Amino acid sequence: MVKSLDDGVGRVLEWLNQSGKDKNTVVIFVSDNGGYTGKWEGETVNNNAPLRAGKGTLYEGGIRIPWFMHVPGIKDANKVDVPVTTTDILPTLLDLAGLDHPTFDGASLKPLLHKKNFNNGKSRSLVFHYPHYYSGTTPVSALRKGDLKLLQYYTPEGLRFELYDLSEDLGESNNLAKDRTAIVNEMRAELNTSLWEMGANFPRINPDFVSKN
Repeated sequence: MVKSLDDGVGRVLEWLNQSGKDKNTVVIFVSDNGGYTGKWEGETVNNNAPLRAGKGTLYEGGIRIPWFMHVPGIKDANKVDVPVTTTDILPTLLDLAGLDHPTFDGASLKPLLHKKNFNNGKSRSLVFHYPHYYSGTTPVSALRKGDLKLLQYYTPEGLRFELYDLSEDLGESNNLAKDRTAIVNEMRAELNTSLWEMGANFPRINPDFVSKN
């Protein structure tokens, strides 16, 4: 599979070079989610260590993905450690094309590409929302604010929270929610405000559900 992907990307880049369109084409290589960590025929198919979990979750193993960009006119390779999301792609492309655009949920990454201050030097919170049941997982939303990350799970018993400091606990093994309730309350308020402003859908208990017990 890796060879097939490499060959496919290579053919695209080769065509761009041969056609001369590489001079004005931005190439973005990105994944839509982290690696799948389920089982196939009884064996685990992937491991995202040191990250926790994988596809279908909002742990780092499910949302931290590879991202490469090639932009004409930028020759020096640059590695960026600022957290970004795929909602940043559209405003970035419009900005690189010199086109005016309305306000989006994302932000232009053009300053990062030119090694300048991103988002006018201001930190920003990132919102993630996965209100689905996937392979036995629980619907969840998340907010990353600096190095802190809050997960808000929607369970039949009510909301459940997990809080992690990614600067010290990249594997998300030490839940700080019970010890830092003030931070949890602050971050959950910001998270829920953002979700309502986005018009996000929330999971609901099925009123017609009949238990088999």
